[in-house]
Amino acid sequence: MPKGASPYAGPGAEARARLAAEILVKRLPDLKLRIDLIGVTSLFGDDAGRLLAARVPSDARDVRLRVAARHDHREAAERLAQEVTALYTCGPAGGGGVRTAVRPRAFHCLVLRAARCP
Repeated sequence: MPKGASPYAGPGAEARARLAAEILVKRLPDLKLRIDLIGVTSLFGDDAGRLLAARVPSDARDVRLRVAARHDHREAAERLAQEVTALYTCGPAGGGGVRTAVRPRAFHCLVLRAARCP
């Protein structure tokens, strides 16, 4: 599961973080992205981004863009990390750094004892 984050601070921070999120959505149409704006909405956000889209932009001045995706092929997943890194130099002004990671996602499942032991 790839993920990346980039903080924005100061006047217009939320607007710049939203712009960065829009850029990623347009540049990565083959990935289903989960976007959170930490400092605006993250805990109650949904994977489809409906809460964030419905929320009227405010004047939050300390916002961290966090984006995650899931893909079956590592090469496609690594594109997210590359695009988030590119935002640092080619994205909205005032990005305060970048953090990325690409790791396998662990899935949990319940196996009934009867199904496992004859």
